[in-house]
Amino acid sequence: MLHSIQGQVRDAWLLLLSRPLECAIYLIPLVCLLALLARSLLRQEGRQAFWWVVGIIVLNTVFSFGDDSYTHIYRTVALSEEFRHGGLGMMLTNPTTGQVLPVFVFYSSLPYLLPTALNLLGLPSVLAFKLVLAGQFLVLAAGMQVLVDRVRPANASPAHVAAGFLVAILFIESNYVYTLWCTRAALAELWVYSFIPWVVAAILRPDGGRALTGLVFLQACAHPIVLAQTLICELIVPYCLSRMSVAQLIRRCAGPLALALLLAAPFWLPQFLWKDYILGPLALPVEFTDSFRRLTELVHARDFRSVGPWMPLAFVVVLLAAHGRLDHRFWVVTAVFLVVLFMQWSGVAKLMTHVPVLNLRSEEHTSELQSLTNLVCRLLLEKK
Repeated sequence: MLHSIQGQVRDAWLLLLSRPLECAIYLIPLVCLLALLARSLLRQEGRQAFWWVVGIIVLNTVFSFGDDSYTHIYRTVALSEEFRHGGLGMMLTNPTTGQVLPVFVFYSSLPYLLPTALNLLGLPSVLAFKLVLAGQFLVLAAGMQVLVDRVRPANASPAHVAAGFLVAILFIESNYVYTLWCTRAALAELWVYSFIPWVVAAILRPDGGRALTGLVFLQACAHPIVLAQTLICELIVPYCLSRMSVAQLIRRCAGPLALALLLAAPFWLPQFLWKDYILGPLALPVEFTDSFRRLTELVHARDFRSVGPWMPLAFVVVLLAAHGRLDHRFWVVTAVFLVVLFMQWSGVAKLMTHVPVLNLRSEEHTSELQSLTNLVCRLLLEKK
């Protein structure tokens, strides 16, 4: 491990020497943001610290080049050219790789609307793609702020307010959330993920039915498989952050969810009906079973399929501080969290291959894990 770190430091130094201007453009704002973050943390200014972290992640998103970037930028350019020439085709053929993709089945077309529109307006495709990634992360961050403010008691102390935003920081910089933008640049997946806090906030509002319908509609259109998994956290989080009974939660969500899925059917239904006519998961460079982890790897600091170590550590610290005096809803979400964590263990990989929907993707079965861990920490802090 030490040898690996030494190699990375050496590579970073060589990069700095070979591209001093580019490194300065990145490092100067990064150092400024880190200084502002340290200042806010020392002053216990949770809200400001949260937004400095958001700025750091947006900066890293702009300067990173995720694994899926080539694919998404190519599709943006291809769709733009089809619009310029007067019509959309049913297939996109990559002349470099020979890969042929059905436009409306392999991947949802909705997330490409904005980068394609920006490209048609004259922005280079790479810049358009980066602006969309940064914009979606700001949507996620704004939703987290709204959610933290909504569940905070009216008489909350400044320390309590700061704690809520520290938990929000733990969420946005957890392995899966961070790498969804900076390592993978997974356009449709992060589209779904960026609306999770907004969906939870809509469920918590007694009059949030219309907003809930619209938000779930967008998620279903963007990536129905990821939505099917994130619904776990989107339904459990409001139950545990409120005093709603299970019956009240069902009454509040059933109608809007059903309507949203019905309206989004033209986007998700063809993908499920025709999935066996394309390679689908078989065309992915990794096997589904490769995404499972050994027990020690489930909290690995650098594995983008793990939850990372920091939120579980925060969970343990707050659990000890609470001395076991916790609401029964905490134990409900703890049980769900452990079940979801168990589902990522390599010992049950073969069993998970038979779970419907879950076995259609190789990475996204971890997505609900991050949100549920965030909920556990948030709920514990609320009880304090």
